[in-house]
Amino acid sequence: MLFKLNPNAIELGSLRITWYAIFIIGGAILCYLLANKMGEKKGLPKGIIENVFYISFPLGIVGARIWFVLSNLSMYQGANWYHIFYVWEGGLAIQGGVVVGVLCAIWYLRKKHPDISPLEIFDLCVPNILLGQAIGRWGNFFNQEVYGACVVRESLSFLPNFILNQMAGGGDIACKLTEVAQPLFLYESLLDLAGWLIISFLLRYKWTKNRPYGILTMLYFVYYGAIRACLEPLRNETFIMRINGVSTSLVTSIVYVIIGVAGIIAIYLYHRKHPFKERVVTEPEVKEEKPKKAVKKATKKK
Repeated sequence: MLFKLNPNAIELGSLRITWYAIFIIGGAILCYLLANKMGEKKGLPKGIIENVFYISFPLGIVGARIWFVLSNLSMYQGANWYHIFYVWEGGLAIQGGVVVGVLCAIWYLRKKHPDISPLEIFDLCVPNILLGQAIGRWGNFFNQEVYGACVVRESLSFLPNFILNQMAGGGDIACKLTEVAQPLFLYESLLDLAGWLIISFLLRYKWTKNRPYGILTMLYFVYYGAIRACLEPLRNETFIMRINGVSTSLVTSIVYVIIGVAGIIAIYLYHRKHPFKERVVTEPEVKEEKPKKAVKKATKKK
């Protein structure tokens, strides 16, 4: 008999803390810590990244849940309508979460820091979302979500058994007992990690000359949109979110790519007329004190 992992990390009576929640929250906190460190190096006002996180993350979770529920209304009709609040059972559409989080951040920054470009802040935060997504997908793994077509186990023999066992047929996975599902959660997690390394590190630190604010943010939309557009049709039909038969995630992914490409073009057109100025850390000038000359006391000869 195959051993499948428990979706609950901690069980104390009626209290349950799921792996899904741990991975989602852990990934978000790591994103915040990285962005905050980068903000300190750039000389941003103290606490600005922290406040953006406190506003955008919880409201982003709300947006992700609303988008998921709207795309799966049939799941919540009838007596189980109150399950729309059971976030710990899974069911967050990250695309909706990013949109709501970004809009909330724009509102906060325009209201409290009108002298700072939101794009400067987004370049520190948004690309790091890819790292949070890479970590968060492992929450789907424990919940047995986000998987693809059924294949014979031997075709995925390069994967470790703990992944194959979790993807094996039976239970919620609509595959034969001799088959396993393609672990799309794993493929997306690895692609997200690669994108994070490319955008948030390679491009950030190697492309430093004349890179306008907002380019890294738009590259996130292009990259993540392209990944989801490619992987979404490969999902098991059970996990494809639809409205009137149309895959909402696929449409949103295409919109992401369009937003990213249009944003890059708009940013460069703007900066043709407005020269780009990078923020630099300004430290108070320290004046070196010259050593005082020893004053020789004149001695009178008697």
